[in-house]
Amino acid sequence: MLLPPLFLSGLFLLSGAAAPTDNTDYLRQALAAPVDGPVYTYVLHYEDKKIKAHGTVDPSKPRGERVTMKSPPEEKWSKSLRKGIRRMDKNAEKNLWCAQTAKYIPNDAKLVKQTADTATYSFAPMADPDDQEEQKLMRGVVGSVTVAKQNPAILEVSLIAPKPFKPMSIAKIKKFNTTVKCERAPDGRTYASDWTVHVKGSVLVKKVEQKTIRRISALKPVTN
Repeated sequence: MLLPPLFLSGLFLLSGAAAPTDNTDYLRQALAAPVDGPVYTYVLHYEDKKIKAHGTVDPSKPRGERVTMKSPPEEKWSKSLRKGIRRMDKNAEKNLWCAQTAKYIPNDAKLVKQTADTATYSFAPMADPDDQEEQKLMRGVVGSVTVAKQNPAILEVSLIAPKPFKPMSIAKIKKFNTTVKCERAPDGRTYASDWTVHVKGSVLVKKVEQKTIRRISALKPVTN
């Protein structure tokens, strides 16, 4: 999930570049790319201000058994790590893939930059119509997505708040930045290899800051 609970998300706002005149076929192709394929186990690295942790994830196992943390021991887990493990266990397969971020990208995303290999688009991110907190967050956030031109797929999605904003009367966000970087799995789909979040603000005048890093590597297909 690109947008975890209230203080988790952001975008990279492309600045100043004149929009190319080409169409958006690369993005449409990337969003329509197949989402089904082999199931993979993978190595998970998690880091926040209080803790560094790593373990393995096996989406083929029953819920509650999918995440095995190698370090640190459970008695040293932070509150945010515990929440992250629960989310990863619940969505061990879904949260691996960059295609999950497509739900935030509207049809009117605008092409703003191209290279020989990639196309980058800016957009106003869509929010879950049933999630009021997410809707409030999205009002202060802008988005960017980069896709590969060859075998079109999502390579990076970012969200950022270009200026401070108040998603609710008791909360103010001064900095809001999250970026998901993607790599190719053996079957060609792209997975979220690096996910960073940095949010800084206040709730009921109490200062709040969250900075987390999640990395995924060493994908191996599950064999029966």
